[in-house]
Amino acid sequence: GEDVHPRYYGQEIDPAAHVHPNLERDEMEMAVFRAALERNMPILGICRGMQLINVAFGGTLIQDLPGHRDPDDHSHPISHPVYVSPGSKLGAILGLGAVFKTNSWHHQGLKEAQRAPGLLASAYHPQDGIVEALESPQHKWLIGVQSHIEREDEVANVFLKLFDWLVAWSK
Repeated sequence: GEDVHPRYYGQEIDPAAHVHPNLERDEMEMAVFRAALERNMPILGICRGMQLINVAFGGTLIQDLPGHRDPDDHSHPISHPVYVSPGSKLGAILGLGAVFKTNSWHHQGLKEAQRAPGLLASAYHPQDGIVEALESPQHKWLIGVQSHIEREDEVANVFLKLFDWLVAWSK
C-alpha cells in the first residue's frame, strides 16, 4: 500500500526515501481505526496497517528501510526470519514463540526507538531489530504484523491462525 504521510508523526517527507503517501487514504483509515478502537472491534493491521497503528498511537516510522524489499523488483518479496516473543499475545495465538520464515515487501517500518509508547513489540527481525509485529496490552483485539500473512505461500502456515483469531471475536 501507499506510505503513511510523515506529517502524521511530525516529519517532512525525506526526498531520498521515495515516500508515496495518500492523504485522503490516511485520513479515512485513521478515522476508521479510531472508531474500531472505540467500539473494541478486532483490528489486524497488515504491513501499512501495522505502521498506521504505530503512528496512531504516537509512534514514528523509518521512512526508508534498506534490505526489506527487492531493490530491483518491487513486485517480488524477499524472505527473512522473524522472532516471535513467546510471552506475547501473538505468540499465544500462533501457539508458540519461535523463529519463523516470512515475507517482506515494505520499505518503511520501525525499530524500538520509533515504537509508540502504548504498544508492545511482539516480533522482531533477528538481524536488524526491525519490529515485525505490534500489539496493545490495553486492547485485547489489536495486533499488527509487518509481513503479508495473507500470502500463504510466502509465510509460515502458523500465521494463518491470526485469521482464526479474528473469526473467534464474532463468536
